[in-house]
Formats: sequence, C-alpha cells, structure tokens
Amino acid sequence: MAAAPESAGGYGLLFWLGVIVLDVIWPDHWQSQPARSDSPYFRGLLRVGAVLLLGLQFFALFLACQGSWLTALSLALCTGLISGTVGHAAAHALGHSPLGSDKNLAWTLMSTMGYPHFMVEHYRGHHPRAATWEDPTSAHEGESFWRFLPRSVVGEVESARVLESHRLAQRHLTWRQSPLARALGAILLVTTGLLLSLNWTGLFFCLVHCLIAICLLEAVNYIEHYGLYRNSLHGFHLRFMTAHAWNSCAPISATLLFDRPIHSDHHIDPWKPFGMSDPAHGPQLSAGYVACILLAMFPYVWCSTMHRRLIELQRQTQAVESELSSAEGPG
Repeated sequence: MAAAPESAGGYGLLFWLGVIVLDVIWPDHWQSQPARSDSPYFRGLLRVGAVLLLGLQFFALFLACQGSWLTALSLALCTGLISGTVGHAAAHALGHSPLGSDKNLAWTLMSTMGYPHFMVEHYRGHHPRAATWEDPTSAHEGESFWRFLPRSVVGEVESARVLESHRLAQRHLTWRQSPLARALGAILLVTTGLLLSLNWTGLFFCLVHCLIAICLLEAVNYIEHYGLYRNSLHGFHLRFMTAHAWNSCAPISATLLFDRPIHSDHHIDPWKPFGMSDPAHGPQLSAGYVACILLAMFPYVWCSTMHRRLIELQRQTQAVESELSSAEGPG
C-alpha cells in the first residue's frame, strides 16, 4: 500500500472478488462438523485482527493526508471494503465479549467507521427485536437494499438515542458519562482537526471510507433476516428460532467475518464466543455472505434468488410455529 497507494482500491476489490471465488470452489464442509470448543487461539486471533485493522486505517489516513485526491479515493475504497466487512464483524464479535477491554476495542473500531451507535442499538435493540417489524435492521420481503438502507440508518440512530437515554436515566447518569457521547466527541475532534489543518484529502478519505463501510455493514444487516418474521402471541413475539436468520457455511467468508454468517446459532446464544458457533442449523443462503452482499446491490437479482428460498422456508416454519404457539398458549 505504501509503495503504490493509488492502487490500493484495486487490491481491495481483488481481495473481495477472491473471497467470492474461494467460497464458490471450496465445499461447505463445515455444515457436517460439530461446533468448535472455546480456545484462547480464537480470542487472540480476534483481538490481533482488530488491532491490525485499526493500524491499517490510521496508516491509510496518514498516506491520504500526504497524497492526491486519487490516492485518497483509492485508499478509502480499500479500507472501506475491509472495514465494512472484516472490521465490522470483528467489532461485532468483540462487543459480545464480557471483557471491558474487548468492548473498548469494539467501540474504537466502530468509531473509525463513523458508526459508534451500533454498539448501543445492536446489542440492546436488534437482538431482542430481530426478525420483527419493530426492528429497523431487519429487511422486509420484497424490500430492495436501496430502500432498506436509509430506513435502517435512520432507525438505528433513533433507536440508539432512545435506548441510551433510558439507560442513562435508569442509572442517574448524564450524557457526558455515556460511551456513545465520548465516541461521537472523538469523531468530531478528528473531523475538526482535519478541517482546521485544511487537509482536504484526509477529510475526503475519512468520508468515503465511512460511507463505503456503512453501506457494507448495512448490506450485512439486510441479508441476515431478509423476509423472515417472528409471529406474535398475546402481544409478545415468539422466541427466536433457527428459521429466523439466514446462514452461510462458505468457509472463507465465514472465517473472515468471525462466524457472523453462522447467524441463527448466534442469535440463539448471542454470548457464545467466536470459534464456538454451531454451523449445522438454520436456513442457508445460495452463496457466502460476501457474494450475497454483492447480489443485494442488484434488487431484481437478489429478490429473484431469495423468492424461492423464502417460499420453501415459510412452508416449513409455519407448521413449526403453529405447534410452538399451541405449546406456549394458555391451558
């Protein structure tokens, strides 16, 4: 990257396409394997990966501040593609850790993408409401990604504001004591510094990097629960089941995204550490998550691909939910 920073965007695209090709040619052998055991190796890999990603982002910012507009654009494309997929997945996994140091690392990663409110909304908003109409990050059947994107972004911001306000009120805290406020303050500080120094290429890099990362992050949100709904009984949503999330056992993207594509198991046991997900359950996508992100950008192709899978899945789950409703109903 340092030798030819103006070519970094091309390398990023090649890396992305390489993952798609490897997912296609590599068999989904994980579907037949049991869940892995908890290991310091997986936890260490996650933390080292997150630190390396932060180093890559700051190094790219340094090069963008010294380079041309083309250099800044190319670097932003490269780091945005990595941050919106690998970086977002690493922050997501770290945020589910019980350790404060891991959560702080997750906050830092999401702040570099300009999306720190994810750390509030995802864990306290999305998880309780996933695959329901109340969840802004669950896509509806027939909804294109480009209609979902603004709805999800606005909904996440508002949901995070409400959730954090309630938390602060319950604990008798002020917004100055909120990690969300501190993260937003850090973003404002960096932006102000770039403006005062008149470093327009650095500012341009940050804006494009964040836009690309946010679009990819929301594309992951889009495909995870597309067209899937939990029914209600007496005003309460039925518990989350394996049929309420789309999964992919394509090994390369599943590894790079820190088990995020093994999504049903993640929602059923959200505090299960990285490396312990059980890939044997849940409806499967037609390709790996990285390939599905690309498909989601083209609404006709995506909806055509998913329509048949949704019909078959809905036929299977209606019978199961009917039995569950009878079991959880009164008397």
